[in-house]
Amino acid sequence: MSTKLISKASTKTNSKSSAISFEIVITNKALKELNNKISILNQCKKILQSSETNLELSDLTDKWVSINKACLNHLHNAYLIKYKGNSGYIKNLEDSINMEKEKIKYQANDNLEYEWETIQESTQFQMLDDWEKSNLRASFEERIVKNEEFLENNLKRLDKTIEDFKDRGGEFDIEELCKNLKIEYNLIYTS
Repeated sequence: MSTKLISKASTKTNSKSSAISFEIVITNKALKELNNKISILNQCKKILQSSETNLELSDLTDKWVSINKACLNHLHNAYLIKYKGNSGYIKNLEDSINMEKEKIKYQANDNLEYEWETIQESTQFQMLDDWEKSNLRASFEERIVKNEEFLENNLKRLDKTIEDFKDRGGEFDIEELCKNLKIEYNLIYTS
């Protein structure tokens, strides 16, 4: 064979292999573009699904708020009937605060008096010398003073409850009901 034939055959094979490699490069580029489009479409699908979920959550939240508003309105009306209006609520509030005051006073005074009597009657206290007894008495009197301050602060806080109610207009409304039920008013009535 001649060298011309061999060179023609090798050029034909080279041109075929370069054409095939060119097609492979083009096909790879097309595959990359398709994979990018598929990933973009998958991201779009996820976004749409999450927005649907957000819409469902928003709808559920709206339903929850409307149910709470209806329940609070019903409770408010029931309380107004029970209290026979705003003046009945104020009287009930004052009565409950006075009862709480008496409870705090009784617990504070009774506990300390009983504790001091128990200490004085104990044999250990009787065996102490006068200086130790006076120190113990002084520390107990200090506790009594601190207890009275604590009692006074609690009583002022309870009195402030009525003052705050009157400062807010003195009307039993849904906001006051939410405060009594320990529900955040702003969570339900956001506007």
